[in-house]
Amino acid sequence: MQLEWITTQPTPYNEFLFGALAKSGLRLNVRFMAPAIASHPWRSSMRIGFDSCNSKKYCGVDLALLRLLCRRDVLFVVGGWSCITRFLLLTSAAALQRPFVIWTDTPNVLKRRNPVKAALRSAWVKWVFKNAAFVMGTGQPALNALTQMGCAERKLVNLPYFIDTDYFRPAGNRQSTREVVLVSSGRLLNSLKGCDLALTALAMIREVHPKLYSLIRYRIAGEGPDRAALEALCITLHVADRVEFVGWLEPSDLASFYASGDVLIHSALWDPYANAVTEAMSSGLAVLGSDATGAVLDRIVHGLNGLIHRAGDVTQLAEQLALIVSRRDVRMSIGTHARETALLWTVDVGVSIVNEVVVKVTTEQGA
Repeated sequence: MQLEWITTQPTPYNEFLFGALAKSGLRLNVRFMAPAIASHPWRSSMRIGFDSCNSKKYCGVDLALLRLLCRRDVLFVVGGWSCITRFLLLTSAAALQRPFVIWTDTPNVLKRRNPVKAALRSAWVKWVFKNAAFVMGTGQPALNALTQMGCAERKLVNLPYFIDTDYFRPAGNRQSTREVVLVSSGRLLNSLKGCDLALTALAMIREVHPKLYSLIRYRIAGEGPDRAALEALCITLHVADRVEFVGWLEPSDLASFYASGDVLIHSALWDPYANAVTEAMSSGLAVLGSDATGAVLDRIVHGLNGLIHRAGDVTQLAEQLALIVSRRDVRMSIGTHARETALLWTVDVGVSIVNEVVVKVTTEQGA
């Protein structure tokens, strides 16, 4: 059976899994709805090691993709339903009883919508879930949300994002005499990523624990609409001497970026998953993550392999920051356990999950 995997754009979040699936012998073609999006200006090619194509749309609809519904040997894996083509594909596949699987990030079940649209959307989603062979979610938080949206538990499959744990690995023994380097990686958009909260927590350390503050260096990677505002906030909070904006990094730069750090701060107000968390854990960093982040809730056991703070609670974040900076033994223990957790989720696990789904669907089709 051919696997037609539909997703938004080429990203480093999926490339490693797609390459491993193709290497495993699956007949995989990845169809990208767009070759790139402006908010994530990667220059690197992220479609190496697997067959792929770009969606070709007429009046906003990929007719060539919809025509594949006529073939009985195609299994569609549809990444969400956020565009008209994917909506039509899911609707048509459900109506025609063609095999399809959904793969989605954690849906935001708290998002406010027009009541009429919300009711129609809810009814459609439940109907599509009912007709799907499986619904794959990126981690347990996603599965919880999908259950809340009406998906039967027997159809749920846990398929998180997978990273290269050989590439993201601990840098070696860190010297106890050097600065404690904090890092963050992600889009600079305060309404979601909350980087301003991390800077505010750093300013609180400056006021309450000046000696600890003098040990800290904070490196922020990424670009976004709030960069200028964040740079100005550093000046206002009097922390500009401790903060460095690294700018946009390509995937090939990330391992060395994490290797330069001791602690990842991910103070998001909402993040469906956050590969930065799993990359940092695999790199042996201690993670301070918010409870509005999918990967934090999915992977971190508070106090063992990371520290979790309430989203938006700057005081709690500052307290955890003071602890992690002042206690090297805590940092090292958390980083060691974080790496151990990462090794439970190598890409081989993802390949096994997808192959099992394909076998089950193929068997049911044959029956």
